[in-house]
Amino acid sequence: FKYRVVQEYLEGPMGYVALGKKYGLQSSMVERWVGWYKTHGMVGLTKKFTFYSAEFKLSVLRHLWDNALSYSQVATHFNIRNPGI
Repeated sequence: FKYRVVQEYLEGPMGYVALGKKYGLQSSMVERWVGWYKTHGMVGLTKKFTFYSAEFKLSVLRHLWDNALSYSQVATHFNIRNPGI
C-alpha cells in the first residue's frame, strides 16, 4: 500500500495533500513515505520495530544540531519511523 501511494506521488500530478485525502491519510505521512523511499528505497517502506541505544540517540541529536535539520529530516536520514522520538 505504501509503495502504491509513493509511486502515485512520483508518477502523477497529485501532491501530498491530494493523495492524503484520496487514501484517508495525513499529508505529512505521505510526505514521510516519499522521503523514506527516496532515501532508502523499498527498505524505507517496510515495518521496522527497533530499539535505539543511548549512543545512537546521541549521535542522531548531534547530527540534528550540527546540520541545523528538522526532526523529520533527521528521521528520514537515519530511517527512524517516528520523528518525534
